[in-house]
Amino acid sequence: MSETENLWGDLPTAEGLRTPVFLLREQAEVFTKAYKGVLTGRVSTTRSGVDLNHHLQIVAPALGQYTFGILSVTHGVQIYPAVVINLLTNVSEQTNDEADLKVKVGKILSSAQVHKVIGGLLAQSRDARA
Repeated sequence: MSETENLWGDLPTAEGLRTPVFLLREQAEVFTKAYKGVLTGRVSTTRSGVDLNHHLQIVAPALGQYTFGILSVTHGVQIYPAVVINLLTNVSEQTNDEADLKVKVGKILSSAQVHKVIGGLLAQSRDARA
């Protein structure tokens, strides 16, 4: 029997390609460590047609697992372009690559609105544990 011919050509690999969900999981971990679990970061993924939707949320365990959505990233199978949605302002922006995604996610995470939410959740979590 002869060997089957490869009609695919040189198949791509995923080396060096970091997905939006990977970036969000990293940031959720950084957040959880920073607050020693008093507040935690969580990433969930849903599917809408052919698109993947990744949601970054803050969870307050002391408040009955109260969950607050910060941002979402939506992309198709080719990953970029992706759309970042600030869930506090409902503003969406397109990103064309990982570097652009980092900038836009960082802008949201470091915003005054997000920091105000974090402060409120911290205070309420502290009082719920006292």
